[in-house]
Amino acid sequence: SRHRRIVIAPVPLTPPKSPFAFDLIAEAGRLRFLGHQQLLEIQERFREQGLPTIPLRTIQRLTDRFVLYHTATHLESLPRLREALEEFGGYVLVLDGTGAAGKMTLVLTDDDDSGGTGWVLLAAPIAEESVVRVTPHLERLKRGLGPPVTGISDQSAGLRDSFRGVFPGVYLLLCQFHVLRSIGESLAGKRYARFKSEVERSGVKRALRSLVQRLRRARGKCREARQTLMWVEEILAWEVETHGRTFPFVWSALEFYGRCEKVGGALEAVLHRPGRRANGSPYLQLEKALQRLRAPAKRGARLTRDLPALRERWGWFERTRRVLGYRNGPVPLSPKGTLSEEALERGRRRQDWLEGKIEEEVGEKSRSSVTWELHRLLRGVRRSCGSSREELFAPNVVAQVNGKQVVRH
Repeated sequence: SRHRRIVIAPVPLTPPKSPFAFDLIAEAGRLRFLGHQQLLEIQERFREQGLPTIPLRTIQRLTDRFVLYHTATHLESLPRLREALEEFGGYVLVLDGTGAAGKMTLVLTDDDDSGGTGWVLLAAPIAEESVVRVTPHLERLKRGLGPPVTGISDQSAGLRDSFRGVFPGVYLLLCQFHVLRSIGESLAGKRYARFKSEVERSGVKRALRSLVQRLRRARGKCREARQTLMWVEEILAWEVETHGRTFPFVWSALEFYGRCEKVGGALEAVLHRPGRRANGSPYLQLEKALQRLRAPAKRGARLTRDLPALRERWGWFERTRRVLGYRNGPVPLSPKGTLSEEALERGRRRQDWLEGKIEEEVGEKSRSSVTWELHRLLRGVRRSCGSSREELFAPNVVAQVNGKQVVRH
């Protein structure tokens, strides 16, 4: 007779000198870093699974150990990662340092805009973006993955010098996002910060939000109430219509003020029509709210003085954005991943056009301090674009993907 078949579950693998198996460590790490759960929530989840109550300090150690094991596994798997990246024609290395000086993280990823994977290839804490701190990590990446197809970074000298030292002869492009962000912040400057502060202090946003709530509760059916509600909602819609863009890719205070101006002009035309209105009519309530941008006199004067200067600066920022081919649409903000040779040449011609327009502007003499300030900022824009000309529109790099030639950047 045959013996009865017995299936015995394997003994869970356990790290040396540890009472907790690898599967529990993996579950703790998954809940903490992928499930974004707090230590108390993880403790409760384990209790629901029939485990005894694990101290919070022990759960913290389990998650710390998960990070160490995960990092070790990733570094040991670099040869396999290299094989996977070769199916995409190699990798385009994006270098970025996040965080404040002293507590930064160097993140090295494969660019996904140019047909890559978007995978994080290596991440490591660094004290600063210097050659001494960054070079060892790039050398480790080179040993495991080989040289990249090309590289992309911001204007950090430490990142760029490290890349050129470890990967000589490999194209290093300049990230358009960081270039534009730097230009936008420079053009906005303290003048925009002051303008935004004055708009916020005026209280007009609070007054308009209060008014729209009253109008919605009242559900007025008269034409005046409906029109007022439509105007107020049009002003407040600026928050939604920015599509998640942040400063300096949208100057929210300038956009808000412009909408108030537009509605205020339409409202003034209506109020000048003959006919009497009650003191509490929707039109007069809206007019009272918008008047906060003009009072008190000193604040209103500052807003009126800064407005034309900021609009001119925003116009220059938009010209620069269009020249670099950067679409200012919904997040994520990004240019087209790859450009044809014709598009690259067109981009270079646009860059020449922008530099010519800036030359014309700064060549005009003026006694206005506002104009002098604008000319100084535009010279900075010209230097930023001119010094990075070849890195903003570099020649395409072609890679082999499944036997086909594909432009990776």
